[in-house]
Amino acid sequence: MLKENAKEGLNKLNELVNEAVGSAVVQEESDIAREKLEEVKAYEEKLEDNFVELSTDEDNVLEEVQEDVEEKVEEATEEVVSGVEAVQEEVAPVVENIQDAVEEKVEEAQEVVEEVTEEVEPVVEEVKRRS
Repeated sequence: MLKENAKEGLNKLNELVNEAVGSAVVQEESDIAREKLEEVKAYEEKLEDNFVELSTDEDNVLEEVQEDVEEKVEEATEEVVSGVEAVQEEVAPVVENIQDAVEEKVEEAQEVVEEVTEEVEPVVEEVKRRS
C-alpha cells in the first residue's frame, strides 16, 4: 500500500512537472505569435494609410497591398514556426532531465518502500502470531 501511494505520488508529481513545462512553452509561443500579429497589423495599417494617399489607381494599389500583407503574414508565420521549433528544441532536454530525475526519485522511493516492507513484515507476522 505504501509502495503504491509513493508510486502514485511520484506519478502525479511527474504529471505536474510536465504540465508546467508545457504551459511555459505554450506561453512563449503565444507571446511570439502575438508579437508577430502586432507587427502585421501595424504594417497593414501603414499600407492602408498609403492606400488612401494613392487612391487614384485604386485597383492596382489594392492588389499591391494584398500582396504585401500576404507576404508579411507568410514571413510572420515562418518566424513563429521557427521560434516554436527553437523553443521546443530548448525545452526538450529540460523535460528529459526532469523526467530522468523524477524516475530516479521513483526508483529510490520504491527501494525505500521495499526495504521498509522487508523490515516490517517479520514484525507484522510476529504480531499476528501473538494475536
